[in-house]
Formats: sequence, C-alpha cells, structure tokens
Amino acid sequence: MYRIYKALSTIFTLPIKSPEVGGASRPSVWFHIASLGEINAAGGLIDKFLENGYLVFATVFTSSGYKRIKTLYKDNLSLEAVRFPYDKPSFIRKVFDKKHIRAVIIVETELWPNLINISSNYTKLYLINARLSDKNMKRMRGLKGFYRNLLSKFNLIFPMSTFQYNRFKALGVPEDKLSFVGNTKVDGLGIDPSELIKREEIGIPENEFVVVFGSVRGREIPHIVSITGPLMEMGIGIIIAPRHLSRVGLLEEKLKEYNIPYTKRTKSKYKKDKVYIVDTLGELKRFYYLANVVFVGGTLENYGGHNVLEPAIFAKPVLFGPFVHNIMDEAMGLKKAGGGFGVKDSEELKNRILMLYKERKQLILAGQNALQFVQQLKEFSSKVYERIREDLDEEREYL
Repeated sequence: MYRIYKALSTIFTLPIKSPEVGGASRPSVWFHIASLGEINAAGGLIDKFLENGYLVFATVFTSSGYKRIKTLYKDNLSLEAVRFPYDKPSFIRKVFDKKHIRAVIIVETELWPNLINISSNYTKLYLINARLSDKNMKRMRGLKGFYRNLLSKFNLIFPMSTFQYNRFKALGVPEDKLSFVGNTKVDGLGIDPSELIKREEIGIPENEFVVVFGSVRGREIPHIVSITGPLMEMGIGIIIAPRHLSRVGLLEEKLKEYNIPYTKRTKSKYKKDKVYIVDTLGELKRFYYLANVVFVGGTLENYGGHNVLEPAIFAKPVLFGPFVHNIMDEAMGLKKAGGGFGVKDSEELKNRILMLYKERKQLILAGQNALQFVQQLKEFSSKVYERIREDLDEEREYL
C-alpha cells in the first residue's frame, strides 16, 4: 500500500511542464536534489559556491524540498531553484543553452539517465554524499552494465561513508574516481533558532523526561509500541515520529492493541500520560531539540538506519539498533565517543532508556560527548568544495 501511496503522491506533485529558466552570464553550478532531507547534505556545499562568486541553479524533485530551498535562500539573488520536470531532455538542454554551467552536482542517489548522459556532453559531473541502498544494489547488480555506464560519467564520486565507498567500488567504480572525505550532512545540521520550539509551546512540562523515537519505520512500530507502556509507567514521556506519514495509521492501530492512549501533533498539544505522535513533515529536528534521549529509527529492523547526527547536534544521547550499515561511520563514531549506544533489540532499548533516566550524570555526559563528536566532523563541505574546484581547475578572474 505504501508503494502505491508514494507513487501517486509523486505523480500528482510533479510539475506538468518545464519551468522557466533564467539566463546567467557568470559561471553557474547546477545542483540536483531529491527532497527535503537532501537539502541538509547540499546546503553547506551550496553556500561554499555562493561565497566564492558562483551562481547556483538548483533543481529539486519533491514539492517539500522545493519549498524548503526557496525559504532558505529567499533573499539570495545568486540562487535560482525550480522543480525538476522528470528527467525531461528538452529541459536539460535548455538549462545548458541559457546558463554557463561549470559543473553538475547530484546529491545522494538521484541517478536520472537523461540528466547524467546529456550533462556529461556539456560539463563535469559530481555525485556528493553518494549512497546505495540494499534495494538499489540489487537493482544495479541486475543491470550492472547500464549503471556502470551511468556512474562512469561522473568525474568524482564522494561516498557518504566507508561502507558506501566499498559499495561503489564493488560496482566497478575506479578508486581514482572515489573520494571519501565524510558526510556533508554534518555541515547542514544547524537550525535557525527561530525555527525551534520551546516545551511550553506544545505543552511538555519542563521537568518531564521525554524520549523521542524518530524516523521509525513500519516494521519497527510493533517493537517500539511494545516497550512504550513500561516506559510510561515510570513517568517517561513518549514522542513517536514515523519516517513516513503513511505509517501513522499503523502506529495508531498498534497503540490501540496495547490500550495505550495517544494524541497527534495535528490534533492537540502534548498530553501527559499519552503518546504524542508527530504526524507532520519537517519537524523532526524540533522534537529532537526537546528530547532528553533520542532513538533513531531504521535500525531495529534491516533498513540501514537514518541520520544519527541530527539529535547529536543538540547534545542528546543517541540510541540505535544493530542495522546501521547506511550510517556505519557515524553510528560507530558516536558509540566510540560515548555519545551513542547500540542496542540489539527492543528489550535492550528499553533498559538503556531506563538507565539514562536513572543516571542523570551519565545522561548529561553522553549528550556532551555526542555534541563534541559532531563538532569534530564539521567542514566536510569545504573539503568537497576544494576537491571539486581542484578538479575543475577554474580560473578565478571572475571571483
């Protein structure tokens, strides 16, 4: 059912015709970004190009991502953002006809064949924060020649982790095209203080100990709900944010099975002794900021994990399950730094939360360790920028 929902929601939010594109006399860099989440990965690098005199042209696939980038750069006349019209060749050629594109930078795994093949005839291509999911790997192995040809068009690929580095290598990408400098999402973790919310604004008592279960995937919901009751009996507040809004209904069903009362973000404020469901988009970091402890989903079942650094930037202890292959470097780094804790199952997750609830000094120390780890990872975007500039060998007369 989720696949149908996702397909329909994508189709009905795509632009029907190619958007208008402005001309540009100065050199431009074309960023292609999938959605809201990838804005964080691209933000730091976009800023570096803007700071160094380039114009930035951004195409964004989803409506939520488009709205976000327009908000972030609403006062910057050097950035132009449009919706991407589904890999349309005429649109891609029009961009190169109108703009002085010096590089195309694609974020994560947006491997659109027309965009890549046509762009390679005009300029250099780079793939940043590159990642391949298990599903992508299976598909690519079945069509290895096709994807190997696409990947060969890139001048440099920047994998988001050493695990992802090895995945691209396994697909036949030469090592001289692979450059691992870290995860550029770290540089985009900051949040405008004006976008944060205080506990009192949504009804959370100041002294309430709150656990946020963020980016929870469908198969993880039964595990999380099974430990919710015992945690609430100890006086711990529970906030659950499903990764996909289509899973809110499943979460409600499971809570009803366990006779656990709940309310939703779209319906009311936080209520003591009720699970608070975040059924909105784009607010996860806000709730990480309000938490005492955070569990990051996609890790209790074999999904590969989601961004464990988002709560760490707010000095929150980060908990995660055993399935962290998509975020291995970050998860193991947090664990080694004493800011993150791996658990093997829901029972161990419950026990770790209770330990941090009882040991407040350990809670504070773990949060500080998490923040310190993230601060040490900063400036990956600068490294990627310098590597691309070096590869472009640009003259700097116009800067």
